Amino acid sequence: MSAATPLVIYSIGRHLTMCEPIPHDDLLSLKKLAAEGQMLEIKTILGWVINTRSHLISLPSAKYIAWSRDTQSLIECQCATTKQLKMLDGCLNHVGTNISQMQHFLNHLQHLKMRAEGSKNGRVVMTDTVQDDLFLCLDFLTCAHTGISINNIMYRQPTHINHSHASEHGIGGFSLTSG
Repeated sequence: MSAATPLVIYSIGRHLTMCEPIPHDDLLSLKKLAAEGQMLEIKTILGWVINTRSHLISLPSAKYIAWSRDTQSLIECQCATTKQLKMLDGCLNHVGTNISQMQHFLNHLQHLKMRAEGSKNGRVVMTDTVQDDLFLCLDFLTCAHTGISINNIMYRQPTHINHSHASEHGIGGFSLTSG
């Protein structure tokens, strides 16, 4: 079984004939396979810890601590520079890739960042709305650190589509397959 994955990778990327029109290297790198291709239940991929046994994806502790500290210090400071806002915006957007509801609350932060870029000294005063959004982002960071179910971030195609309507005698339904 340990040779199954390398065999599939080799089979997909192998040369079909000796005179291929475009020469290319083998897809399989044994050095990378030994370092990163091991079968593990917990693995860090693209800055997220993925636990396949518990079906959770979570933010690593180091990122959680640093980003929470940066967010909290920006809330307390009441004033921010363009550099601080750009850095925090990038960090919170990273979390927003897996918590799509969080992206809505980053709009005010991005607007403040644009205002800071346009100001003479590159500093802006934090508005109450941005502070409220950053408090909420702290909760999202905590949620991301404790773990999000992989089922909540996967896109799935529905197998059955039903239309329902409310009637005066309760809720009725209609199935496209059975009528």
